[in-house]
Amino acid sequence: MKKIPWKHLAATFGLLWVMLLFASPCRVFPGVGEIVFDPTVWKQTVMSYVKEVETAINTMRQVQNQLESLQNEARNLAAMDQTAAASTMSRIQSSLSQLTQMRSTMQGITMDY
Repeated sequence: MKKIPWKHLAATFGLLWVMLLFASPCRVFPGVGEIVFDPTVWKQTVMSYVKEVETAINTMRQVQNQLESLQNEARNLAAMDQTAAASTMSRIQSSLSQLTQMRSTMQGITMDY
């Protein structure tokens, strides 16, 4: 193993000390080097998008279940008398309008991703 002479070590440390003593902040040129990537914020952003997508998926499952329920009600409607059928039909129309609103909301959310 080769020994480093003291002169070289002293010169190196002296040069480093002078560089630190006279160091100044870097200048920023417009359009160059202004972007800062923060992995913590990026992770939080991605996780919030994942949660929103999970919520959208759960909502779509609920909508699918409601549609299946409406299909079953429509099948049962054929066997009912007119008064009960009219009442059920108004509930179905109300549910369909709610589902349409939910669908448009879901499309808006998923379009963001």
